[in-house]
Amino acid sequence: MFDLAPAAIADIAGDRLPSPVSRAYRRFRHGPAAYKVSLAVEDGVPWTNPTPTRRENLHVCGSAADVVRAERAIHRGRLPDRPFIVVGQQYLADPKRSSGNVHPIDLYAHVPQGYSEDATDVLLDAVERFAPGFRDSIVATTVVGPAATQVYNPNYVAGDILTGNKSIRSA
Repeated sequence: MFDLAPAAIADIAGDRLPSPVSRAYRRFRHGPAAYKVSLAVEDGVPWTNPTPTRRENLHVCGSAADVVRAERAIHRGRLPDRPFIVVGQQYLADPKRSSGNVHPIDLYAHVPQGYSEDATDVLLDAVERFAPGFRDSIVATTVVGPAATQVYNPNYVAGDILTGNKSIRSA
């Protein structure tokens, strides 16, 4: 039993795999990459809407059409200027994660597979749309892009933490 990316299984099994299976494993299409920005934020995120101040996890994106545009751009190899972001505010459920009035915030977004540029400003700008003054409250930042994600876990090929392309066209 393997818990590995398909190409790694093909590499390990070598000629013990039937040729059609080996070819299929090597053709496996990976999905978009993950880009993570971890922040220390003084006084939390200054959301304009009060609902996010009570939610540990939320999606920041705008309209449904904005989400479609963002994901379409990712699959075409471009970083959208308004990405779909998952915001983690786990300190709301576990206040021990905070240090005084400085709270940990995590931003996760899709970027094109293997993306190697810095997407931090794009993610921060997207949150700033819904929380004006957000950037001014950031006291520390750590970024984990696709390459570092794959180093952390080689099964996250090119930063793909979802284990493959979820498109009907990838079959």
